[in-house]
Amino acid sequence: MNEIEKRTSWGEENYFNVFSLAFLFIFLYYGIKNGIEYGSKITIFIWCLTVCTTPISSASVLLSFPIKIFTKIPMFVTKFVSSIISLGMLSYFYKYQFELINTIPLGRAFIKIIERKLYLLFLVSIAASIISSYILDNFVDYFILPHDDIVEKDKLAQMILLFLVFVILNFVYFNILIKNKIFQLDKIYYFL
Repeated sequence: MNEIEKRTSWGEENYFNVFSLAFLFIFLYYGIKNGIEYGSKITIFIWCLTVCTTPISSASVLLSFPIKIFTKIPMFVTKFVSSIISLGMLSYFYKYQFELINTIPLGRAFIKIIERKLYLLFLVSIAASIISSYILDNFVDYFILPHDDIVEKDKLAQMILLFLVFVILNFVYFNILIKNKIFQLDKIYYFL
């Protein structure tokens, strides 16, 4: 194996581990920063809220990507499962930890979503993030993991169609946020 193959091999195997450890330490730092119990609850709440209210698969990639690499379970499957679990956790936080989540701006935005019955926001966001996970999953399959196949025209057409649906869902998502002024700090509106 020549030097370039060694560097490429190390990068493909270890970059993910380095980034995962960095994110784990950040997660632990913020979990411990305000006390183990309070910090951990807030961290879990924010992770669940991010999984369920962002149309781009972001927070759940920290879970679904390693599962894909080590078990070959598609990322969109773990994204779907993590979204269902996160919805359950959010309902728990709303019912039993209301005072806790009301202390942070993201918690107040979540409460506003529930009080206004904007459940469509969750549906649109989760559907868009599952589609983005599926697209990312195929990207990983064809460009990162070793394979001998070339991308078929039908698969490419499917990816383009899914990308268009993803873009439309993002427009719907932002339209809901803007129309309902979901997240506001000092008269400036932010998106989840």
